Amino acid sequence: MKRLIACVALLLMTACSQGGELKASPSAAPKIAEDFQLIDQNRAAFQLRYFEDAPAILLVSYAAGEKVSEGSAKAVAALQAEYGAKGVVFALIDATPGATYESVAKEAKAGGFSNVRVLLDETQLASETLGVSRTGEAYVIDPRIWSIVYRGPVDDRFTTSTPGATARRQPVRDALDTLIAGKLLAPASYETGGVGITYPPHVAATYTGDIAPILRTKCISCHTEGG
Repeated sequence: MKRLIACVALLLMTACSQGGELKASPSAAPKIAEDFQLIDQNRAAFQLRYFEDAPAILLVSYAAGEKVSEGSAKAVAALQAEYGAKGVVFALIDATPGATYESVAKEAKAGGFSNVRVLLDETQLASETLGVSRTGEAYVIDPRIWSIVYRGPVDDRFTTSTPGATARRQPVRDALDTLIAGKLLAPASYETGGVGITYPPHVAATYTGDIAPILRTKCISCHTEGG
C-alpha cells in the first residue's frame, strides 16, 4: 500500500512539473514578417531583413519579472548555444514601457541569457506589426519567403502562467530542424501563458496636420528648382 501511494505521489509530481497542452490560438499570426530595425542591449542595430541568408530566425517577446518570458529567455539561450552555429538568428524583443538599455542588459546578465540579443522596442511598433499579444511568445520566421511559420510558446512548459520544469513537446525546436533541412513548414499558432500586452491607441495622421509640416521643414528647401 505504501509503495502504491509513493508511486501515485511520484506520478503527480512528475505531471505537475511537465508542460501543459499546446492549444491552437484563435488568432493567427500575420503571414509575413515585415521589416524593422531595433537596437539591442549593447546598442547594436538589428534589422530583420539583413538576415535573409539565415535558415531561420527566432524572435521571442520578453518582459522583466514575468515568469513565462524569463523562462523562455533561458530556453532561447539554450537553443542559441545549439543552433547558432547552424546560422539560426535569435533575439528577444522587450516592448515594456520604461525599459532602458542599461536595465535590459542588467536583467539579461542576471537571468543567464546575456549572450542573446534583447531588442528594445520603445515605440512597440515592431511588436505590434509582428502581432505579439503576450510575453514569452515565440515567432519562427522563414527568411526565404519572410513567412511567420510558427507563433506560440518556445515549448510546452510555457503554455500556462506557471511554467513547468520539463518539456514534452518542443515545437520551436521542431520548426528550426525543419527549416534547417531546407523544407517548407505549414504555419501554426498556439496559445502562450505569458501576460497580455496592450498597445496605445493610434490616431490617424492627416496631410495638413502631420505630413505637410514635415515636407516644409525637411524637404522643400532642397527639393526645389536648382536645389
